[in-house]
Amino acid sequence: MKKTLCLLTLLCLLALSACGGDSSSEEASDELHLDANSKQYSDYAQALLKAIYTKDYADYMGMTGEAEGTVETIYNNHIANTADELQQHFGLVTLESADKDTLNQAVRQLYGHMNYRVVNVQQDSASGNYVVTIEVDRLNFVSQVDGVMDSYLDEMNRKMANRELDNMTTEEYNRQYNAKAMEAISGALSSLASTESCQIQLPFQADSTGAVSISEETLHNVTRKLLGL
Repeated sequence: MKKTLCLLTLLCLLALSACGGDSSSEEASDELHLDANSKQYSDYAQALLKAIYTKDYADYMGMTGEAEGTVETIYNNHIANTADELQQHFGLVTLESADKDTLNQAVRQLYGHMNYRVVNVQQDSASGNYVVTIEVDRLNFVSQVDGVMDSYLDEMNRKMANRELDNMTTEEYNRQYNAKAMEAISGALSSLASTESCQIQLPFQADSTGAVSISEETLHNVTRKLLGL
């Protein structure tokens, strides 16, 4: 019941020779003892993730030249698409407008708890492209909601077997299911915690002009790892 998540609808291709970084990125890169070229890739990866997950656009705008409104659209699309994936994962159907807003707000809250850090930057010897490795702390959000809903479905299946739901319409069942899921989501948000750390590689892709980007699928994988999907 999961669907493919299309994250950034607009990914600016960047010639990294023009990049800079903020003090936090520089601090992290210095700890890794990166050379100047590797540091540019590290800074770009951090700026992109910061724009997506913390709504701090300054570094990304400085590196890409994008207007704030454009980056805001990228952020909002990312929120909506992540909410769509969670809706599909949890099996929510025909959501009311208020429930959709609640789910979008839940994603914004989740983004505020996402932790990641650059741990390595390497240049691929064959392609010459750079790969930034980040370490992320996975959240227990999805596992919490899944646990509640699995128990709920077991109970509903028991009632169905006993013919206790014979008079319930599909619409009523969906509304009740959605309400229980929203309750589970609210409970999970109130007790978020990191469960484990894992590493993810962010390979940069270069086109014929030398401009580079991180693919949407790679970013999709980062979000899935952070959320525990």
